Order: sequence, then structure tokens, then C-alpha cells
Amino acid sequence: MKRRTLVRLLIGLGIGIPILVEGLTFLGLIERRLFGEDGRSDDGMTATPTRRVGVGDELLPGTPQPETVRELLIIAAGDTWQFTMSVAVENTGEVPYELRLGEVTLSDGTTVQGGGSTGQIPSGEQGTAAAQWSIPSGSTPRTVEVIGTAYGESPTVTEEDVTLSKVPVQGG
Repeated sequence: MKRRTLVRLLIGLGIGIPILVEGLTFLGLIERRLFGEDGRSDDGMTATPTRRVGVGDELLPGTPQPETVRELLIIAAGDTWQFTMSVAVENTGEVPYELRLGEVTLSDGTTVQGGGSTGQIPSGEQGTAAAQWSIPSGSTPRTVEVIGTAYGESPTVTEEDVTLSKVPVQGG
């Protein structure tokens, strides 16, 4: 009877320990997904989620002009991929407005120069900023530098590194 109990105990431990480890790992992943690394920032306060921008989203919500992302796409071909972004801008302000797309920071931290601009858009009119960046194959863009300038008596500049949502890859 002792031998039978020992075998049952060993079998129970052999099955139970991996199930316990997998369960704890799963709960840890769920917790990180919901609350970030530990749910707190460096100063002990609850972390605020990063705003991620995708197609249909506004780039600079702090400006009166809506800058709506129309296209985010990576064309995969060869050793260099093409990251394309276009933004529609409606100048609802009272002075000319310009939107510029600058350098892109990739997920590995490297930056790629380039960009595009709407040029000055008169009040009440619309424009488009379109840009392409050549990025190494397998790379993903993480942020793009966005600069909005309202040209009045004293120009107002809004500059932000905007975090991008997942960018679709076409081709391959």
C-alpha cells in the first residue's frame, strides 16, 4: 500500500507542477496585457496607456485642424521595404496651416530620415501629407515625428513623436 501511495504522489506531482507553472505564466501574461509591466510607472503612479495611432485616427488631437491618417502600409520586397503614410488635413483654423511628417523610429530604436508635407493650407481648405521611408526588411515603424504649424502673427508649432499602431505588411 505504501508503494502504491508513493507512485500516486509522484504521478500527481509530475502532472501538477507543470500545470501550476503554466497557469501562473498565463496569469502573468494576462496581468501584463491589462496593466502593463507591473501596472505602475517609475514614480509609483498608475501607468497611462500609450496612445497608438492607426488608419482613421487623428495625429495631433491638440490642434484645431483634424489630421486624419488615411494610409499606413509597408510594401515588403527585397532587402529594403517601403513604409508609406498619408494624412488628410482639413484647415478649420483661421490662419494657414502646415503638417509635416518627419523621421521614423523603428522598433529597434534606429531612425530613418525622410518625410513629407502638406505645404501651407489656406483657411477652410484641405491638403494631404504623404511620405515614404525605406526601412530594412523585417523592420517595423514604432513612431513618426509629426509637426503642425499654424502661421499667424506668431506661428504656433505643435511637435510630437506619434506612436503608431500595428502597420500592415503587403507583399513578401
